[in-house]
Amino acid sequence: MAKTSHSKHSVTAGEVGQRFDKVLSALIPQLSRTKVQALIVAGAALVNDKAVAKHYFLEEGDVIMYAVPEEKKLTKVVRPTDFMLNVLHEDDDVVVVEKPVGLLTHAAESTHEWTLADELLKKYPDIKGVGDSEERFGIVHRLDRDVSGVMVVARTQEAFENLKKQFQDRVIEKEYRAVVHGVPHRTHDDIRFVITRSTMDPSKMAARPENAEGKSAWTEYDVLRSHRNLSELRVLIHTGRTHQIRAHLLAISHPVVGDTLYTSKQYESNKSFDRLYLHAHRLTFTHLKTAQKVEFLSEIPTEFDQLMTS
Repeated sequence: MAKTSHSKHSVTAGEVGQRFDKVLSALIPQLSRTKVQALIVAGAALVNDKAVAKHYFLEEGDVIMYAVPEEKKLTKVVRPTDFMLNVLHEDDDVVVVEKPVGLLTHAAESTHEWTLADELLKKYPDIKGVGDSEERFGIVHRLDRDVSGVMVVARTQEAFENLKKQFQDRVIEKEYRAVVHGVPHRTHDDIRFVITRSTMDPSKMAARPENAEGKSAWTEYDVLRSHRNLSELRVLIHTGRTHQIRAHLLAISHPVVGDTLYTSKQYESNKSFDRLYLHAHRLTFTHLKTAQKVEFLSEIPTEFDQLMTS
């Protein structure tokens, strides 16, 4: 079990009026702002023996108490010798890459494996310090482990903030291709179920009716072709919720082929497929320096066509 160090700090005159998380970050420089905020949420950092919000503004006489668990020493992650990252574009501001199936975008606390973030830092050491988190330098958005396709990565903080705002403003175009079970009744449709954490399985998200509690989500699809009770869809997402496409397609009873998480007993065959048939095909954004829209394509994997024609 990791040891925990307990500390106490009386707020100074210069800290009065500052946000709690900002001051706590200065007290624990070895932790990222994200991890410091997690301590606050977990109740491991208090003000006057009380839990307060991370954006609480400190007052004269406040006393901060915090407990910091010692960092676990992790086994060094070794880069696979056969690893190949396909770079579609690079310049001084951004790198556009194709993420392969099976590769994590960035590390999670429970994983000790090579990630896209590791590879990017090795290939582009200048991205160190770019972004909001030390585990994901330059990473502005992510793809699930089993999803392949195009991603953009920032090489400077200015580019990171610019791309982050474009994602927040929903002006970046993200087009996917998916092969799903069944044939949708409509050749074009919008799915606007809200997304929330599943109460049955914390590792999953759940799609609920629009008037339910949760985060708004909007997925648009077109049926491109159907074959043997399978359909290939062109999917556009106008929001970027966790597992949005997979949860939305399951909610309309057309789960993605090969998806063992967002599935049902009706589709036990998903376990026999060698991949998740979801691919980020096109990404369009406005370049920071040129102010022009740029578009990048990741070719549809050959197995998609093979599945739809076999």
